Amino acid sequence: MKRFNADQVSLSEAPQQVRVDYSLIQAHANTQNISTHQSGSSFFIAFEILIDESCAPLDPRIVCPEEIAFEYSKFSRPNHCPSIWATRDEFPKDLPHLNPAPENSYASICLWRDGGNNSLYEHQGARGLIDTLVEWLNDAQDGELQHDGWEPTPRGSNIDCYCRIGELQNLVFSSMKQETQVLYSKSNITLFQYENTQLQGCIFPGHDLTAKKKQKYKKTLSNNTISAQTATVLLCAPSDSEPNTHNPIDIKSGEDFEQYLKYCGIEYSTHKLKQYAQTLLPKKNNKYSSIYLNVLIAHKRPIRLIEDIPDLAEGPAGAIEVIALLIELEVKNQSSIKIHPCTVTGIGSRSLLNKISGTTGASNSHVVIAGCGAIGSSLSDMLCKQGEKYITLIDNDIFSPHNTARHALGKLNISQSKAHALKSHLEDNYYCNSITAIHQEIDREKLLSPEVQRANLLIDCTASPKVSDEIDIGINSLPVCKCYITHAGKIGIFLYRNKYQSLFDLTLTSYFSALHNEKVSEWLSSRDQPNSRATSLGVGCGSNTLEMPYSTIQSHNSFFQTLINRKLEGDKESGVFINTLDDDYLPAGHYEIPVPGFTEQNTNGWTITISTEAHKKIERWTEHDTPNEAAGYLMGSFSTTLNRLTVIDATYCAQKKPSRTSATLPAAHDHEETMNTVKLTGNQVFPVGTWHSHPETSPEASPKDKATLSNISRFISERPQPYIMLINGRNHQKTLSMITPEEWN
Repeated sequence: MKRFNADQVSLSEAPQQVRVDYSLIQAHANTQNISTHQSGSSFFIAFEILIDESCAPLDPRIVCPEEIAFEYSKFSRPNHCPSIWATRDEFPKDLPHLNPAPENSYASICLWRDGGNNSLYEHQGARGLIDTLVEWLNDAQDGELQHDGWEPTPRGSNIDCYCRIGELQNLVFSSMKQETQVLYSKSNITLFQYENTQLQGCIFPGHDLTAKKKQKYKKTLSNNTISAQTATVLLCAPSDSEPNTHNPIDIKSGEDFEQYLKYCGIEYSTHKLKQYAQTLLPKKNNKYSSIYLNVLIAHKRPIRLIEDIPDLAEGPAGAIEVIALLIELEVKNQSSIKIHPCTVTGIGSRSLLNKISGTTGASNSHVVIAGCGAIGSSLSDMLCKQGEKYITLIDNDIFSPHNTARHALGKLNISQSKAHALKSHLEDNYYCNSITAIHQEIDREKLLSPEVQRANLLIDCTASPKVSDEIDIGINSLPVCKCYITHAGKIGIFLYRNKYQSLFDLTLTSYFSALHNEKVSEWLSSRDQPNSRATSLGVGCGSNTLEMPYSTIQSHNSFFQTLINRKLEGDKESGVFINTLDDDYLPAGHYEIPVPGFTEQNTNGWTITISTEAHKKIERWTEHDTPNEAAGYLMGSFSTTLNRLTVIDATYCAQKKPSRTSATLPAAHDHEETMNTVKLTGNQVFPVGTWHSHPETSPEASPKDKATLSNISRFISERPQPYIMLINGRNHQKTLSMITPEEWN
C-alpha cells in the first residue's frame, strides 16, 4: 500500500459501500488479514487472497497468498466497482487481462472480458469479485489467462476508432519489412461533449494507407462539436519484432508514447510526429492553435488474437495487434502533447452481423423509455407505429456498428447518441407530436426531473439492477414497468409496478415462481454455472458478442407491447408476467405470476416487507400446532442499497419434541423444504430469518428469544446479511426483531 501513501483507518470512518464490501470480503473463505486505509479521496480494503498452490506452476511469479487492494473513490458513482490492484511489488505486470496503468503504479487487474469489472460487480457484488479473482490468479499461475488467443490490453475510451480490422491486419502484415514502416491516409475526426458527460467521439481513418504524405488539415467547431479532416499515421513494427509479453502502460504522455514504441521495436519519435504535423498546416494565415492526429501502432503477436474480436484476418495476419491513439499537438508550444487512448472498433460487415445474431447466412399518454437499446428502440418504434404522441427517450450510450443487428436504427446512425438518433428516426418516420431525447446517465436526479415525473408510464429497458434500485428509491408517484430478456433469449420478463409496489419485491416474486415453473428454475440455476448464457439483454455488457437473433427480440417485444398497451388503457394492478420460448426459439407459452400483497414495517432504518402468503402460512401452522409452539424459516432476499428486506415465503419445521414453551429449528441446510426453495431459485430466495409462535401468550420476545438474538448477532458476520425474528402471538398479534452485521451499523 506504500505506493498509494494510504494510512490505515477505522472501518467506521469508511462509506457504507466500503463497510458492506468489507464484511463480504471478511466472510469469504479465500481471504485473510483484511484492513481499511485512506489516501486523500480514496478508501482502500487491503487483504490477502488464498489460491491453489500448484506443485509445478507455469508462472511461479504468482504466489499464495497474493496481496490485493480494492480502491473506492469518493468521486465515483454510488456502488461503482472498486479498482482492483495487486499490491505486491514483485507482482508481474506483463500478464494478460491487466488494465493500462502508470509505469510506477501497482498492477490493475481486469477480471471480465465482457463488460469488465463494473458489470461483474453490479451483478455479483464483492463476493463475485473475490470468486473471479481466485479463478483469475489460479489461471495466471497455470498459464491459462489467454488459452483462447492473444488478449489485447483493454485501452478503450469514449473515443472510437472505426477500422476494417481484417483488412488493416492484412495490410500491416503485407507491408512489414525488416525496418519500421510508416503509412499515411486521410482521417475524419468528430469529437463532442454532451452536458454532464466525458469527451466522446469517433475517428474514421482512410483505407487508402500509403507511404505518401498528401494530407491537409481542416477543423471546424459547431455546437460543442469538433470536426476535423486530418491524417492517420500508421506505424508498423519490423517483421522480426514479436513481443510475447503484455505491456499495460497507460499511454498519456510523449514519454509513454516513445516507451511503447520501443517495446514494439518501432523506430519513431514524438519529434518526427510533430515535424509531420507541421506539414499539414497552412503555410500562410494559419488559424489553428492545435492539431489532432490519429496514430495507429501495429505489431505482431506470437499467436492469433482472441476470436471474440469481430472480423479478424485469416491466417497469420490474425496475429497483428493494433492500438489507436488520438494525439493533440499545440502549434505554438511544440513541447505540449496530449494523448487520448481510443477503442479500435470494427466497421460493420455481414460476418459481424451474422456473428452477433447467431445466424449463418393510440393514445395521448406520455411514456418515458429508459434505455434505448434493442428493447427500448423497438418498443418506442412500436409505440409510434400505433400513434403514441408523447415519448421521452433516455440513454447515454453511442450507437456502434454491432448495434445494427438488433436495433431500430441502422448504419447511418453509427457514432451518434442513441437517444438523439432514435428521436430523429421516430420523427422522420412517424406522426409524433413530441419526442424528447436526453443523452444522460439514468440516475436518481434524472428520474426525479419534471419530464419524467409528469409521464403516465416509465418503461425501464436497461436490465440494470442499479436502475431498478434508483427507481425504487426515487419514484413513488409514477407507474413503472420493467422489460428484459434473459436465459439466452428463452425468457422474457415483464414487471409492472403501480405507485404502491417495489420492483425489488416484484423481482423476488418472479424468482419465487421457479418453485412451480421449470423454465424459470432452469434459468436461475444456470446463473451460477460457468460460461452460462444467462446474460440479460439490456445490460449492454458484451452485447457485441452476445448471440441473439432479432426475431427473438421481436418475439418478446410483441409480448411486452401487448402488456404495455393493457397498462396504458387502464389496468393498474401490479403484475409479473413471463414469456417463454422453446429450444428452437418458438413460442412456448406465457404466464402471469400472482403478486401477493405485502405488509410493510420500518425497523432499524430498514424496510421489512412480508407477503400475505407468508403470513397465512404462519397462521395456519400456528393453529395446527397449538397449544405447542410452531416454527420455521422466513424465505426472501435483501438489498443493502435500498435497506430493504423482503420475505416472500415461510417454511415449516415439524417439532420432534413438541413443547408449549419452546421450539427447535434444524440447520437450514438440513431442512428439505427450505433447501428445495434455495435450489430451485438458484439461491435468489434464501433464509433471511426465522419465525415461531407463542400460541398462548403475547408475541413479545421471551428471555430465551432475546438470548437467541444475542447469540446470532455474534456470528452473523460469518455470512453477512440481516436477520429477522418474527413471533406470532395469540389473537394474530406479531412482533418483528432485526439484527444486522456490526460492520453495517
